[in-house]
Amino acid sequence: YKLVLQDHLGNAIWTQDNVIALSATANTAAVLSTLSAGNGATLIGYTNPGTLAVPTTVAKKLGETVSVKDFGAFGDGVTDDTVDIQRTINANVGVKILVPAGNYKISSITLPDNTDLEGSGPQPGGSTFTTSGATPITTSGLGQKVILKNFGVNATSGCTTGLTIGATGSQSFSWIIDNVQVAGCAGTQILLNNPTDAKAFRLVAAGIANSSITGIKVVGDAGGAGRWSCYGCLAFDNQTNVFIQGYGGSDFHGLYA
Repeated sequence: YKLVLQDHLGNAIWTQDNVIALSATANTAAVLSTLSAGNGATLIGYTNPGTLAVPTTVAKKLGETVSVKDFGAFGDGVTDDTVDIQRTINANVGVKILVPAGNYKISSITLPDNTDLEGSGPQPGGSTFTTSGATPITTSGLGQKVILKNFGVNATSGCTTGLTIGATGSQSFSWIIDNVQVAGCAGTQILLNNPTDAKAFRLVAAGIANSSITGIKVVGDAGGAGRWSCYGCLAFDNQTNVFIQGYGGSDFHGLYA
C-alpha cells in the first residue's frame, strides 16, 4: 500500500510507499498491550460526572490514594508484610495510605511525620496488624500530623509497647487517632509522648487478663503546656488501665477503664 497525505485542495504533501496493512485484530491487540503496560493508566482519561469537573487521567485519579497492596503486601496472616508496608509508607508521606481488610503480619513499622494510615476497621473481618515484635508501630519523627484510623494491632506477650506516638522529651503536635484498637502487649498497649493539640476517638487498649502493665500511658516530659482530648476511649484487662505521668493536659470525654 501507499499512504498519501493531501492538503485541503487535494495536493499531495507527503507519501509513504510499502505500507503494510494490519488487521483489526492486530490493531486491537496492540492497543490492549499498550494499555496493560505499567504506564497504561496515564493514557486513559477520567472525568468526574459532576458539573464543571476537570478532566484528568486515571493514573492521577488513582494516585490520590495508595494501598499497601500496591507495594506487595498480602494481608493473608502468613506472609511477612513488614517490608512492603514500610516501603509504602516511606514512598507516600502526606498521602492517604489505605490498608484493605486483611491480617497483616509485621514485626515493626515506623511512621514519619505526616503519615496517614487508614484501614477498614479493627473488628473481625477488618484491617489487623498481627505482630510478635517488641514495638510494632512507632513514630520515627515527633509524631506530628500523623493520622491513624480504623485498624487493630494484635500483639503477643513479647510486645513491650504496641503503639508509640511521639518521642521522649519532645511535643507531638496535631495527630489524630480514630477507631484504633491495640491488644495483647505484655507491657504498654499505647504510649503517647507529650501530646499537644491532638485528638483520639474510640481508642481501645486491651490487656492480657490483667497481666499487662499499662493500657494507655501519657507522658509529659517536654516542658510547656500541651493538651490532648480522648473521646470514647476504653482500656481494660491491664494492671493500670490509664497512667498519666507528669502531664496535666488530658481531656477525657467518655473514658471507660
